[in-house]
Amino acid sequence: MKRRYERYCSLYRWLQPPPPVSFLADGVEYPLPYHCPGTPLIDQSDGISDCQVRLLCGHFSARGNSWMGGRRKVSTGLRMIERVTQAEVPKMFLEAFGGSIHTFRQPLAGGEALVSWNISGARARKAAKLLTSIPTHLHSELDFIINTIPAEHPVSKRQQLYAQFREMRLRRPVHDFSTLESAAAFLDHNGSIQIYRCPSTKYCIDFSHDSSAVLEAFDDFITKHGLPRSKSSLKSYSGNGIPMYRLTIYGFSNVQALLRLLQPFIIKKRRLVDIIVNHAPSSSADQEFCDSLAEFRTRRGDDRRASPELRQLAIDIKKFYNRMAKKRFKGKHEHIPDLKSQLQPLYEQRHILSLKNRVANRRDGILSLLSRGAVVISGSRSGSKRQYEKFKNAPV
Repeated sequence: MKRRYERYCSLYRWLQPPPPVSFLADGVEYPLPYHCPGTPLIDQSDGISDCQVRLLCGHFSARGNSWMGGRRKVSTGLRMIERVTQAEVPKMFLEAFGGSIHTFRQPLAGGEALVSWNISGARARKAAKLLTSIPTHLHSELDFIINTIPAEHPVSKRQQLYAQFREMRLRRPVHDFSTLESAAAFLDHNGSIQIYRCPSTKYCIDFSHDSSAVLEAFDDFITKHGLPRSKSSLKSYSGNGIPMYRLTIYGFSNVQALLRLLQPFIIKKRRLVDIIVNHAPSSSADQEFCDSLAEFRTRRGDDRRASPELRQLAIDIKKFYNRMAKKRFKGKHEHIPDLKSQLQPLYEQRHILSLKNRVANRRDGILSLLSRGAVVISGSRSGSKRQYEKFKNAPV
């Protein structure tokens, strides 16, 4: 079974789905590429309200970036990249500033297609000027975009401008959480709302970032608004060989208080946030949240699903751990070896069920990609195709 799983992973790694023809925003599909259907809000007589400006500034500081390029003529612009199934925020920027949304990257099966909102030229400078009305950590880059007029420059001048812009991006100041909108955007793009149901229901919010200073600044924001800080923890770990940091906020009341504060400005995770804010912890609310979380991950393209047997087994193992902890606390160490011997069969059963679960999930992922017209793009096409032929009739 382990060899079968490795064979599935090898095939899955070199499958490429067809390029997306549409993106999803607020449950509605839009064709790609997509241009602003009417006059952008920034060009209308009413303009953009102060609340919308703060919301746009917050989300751009969390997810947006500026760019500069061109071989002969220096060009500048603004960009925001998002998953093809979660393009609500790029569509909001499209309606506000104009521009277009198009396919940014088509990764292999291990990832999801990305779309990009892009704007350049005079429109980009006009949008950057509005985005600098509220100070953020991208203020210097946006000022540079505003003051750099696209024109033909000598090679030395272009190289000087590019080097100056790269250095400015490398020396970005720490993310500023001066407004509720910027904090809500950070949660929307970098936060992960989780629920654990073994042995008891627990809610938490995880924030992952490659800078500990950013997470410490967000922790200070929590304290500044009177939310409890004692039940949050900052830990470091390595993700894909890159040093990463994680800030975790525990407890239903702490999670609910933070989400209630930021609820009006959440866009992508609005449904999950509404469930937690409007419900007290109960079995029905927990189940509704789990269903919404599963739907959110399915929309995002995740295929990591645990079978009911594996979930129940995890609960049983956790109960054994709790019993061992109670025995240690009461000084009854003679009962611990007996509990450990009872745990061993559960560990073996969990290993087998986990492997079966991974094989089934990987197989479902491959079948889903093939049904959408995915192709093998491996360097050794013959080997991958032989694996594909074996996969067709392989039992699970």
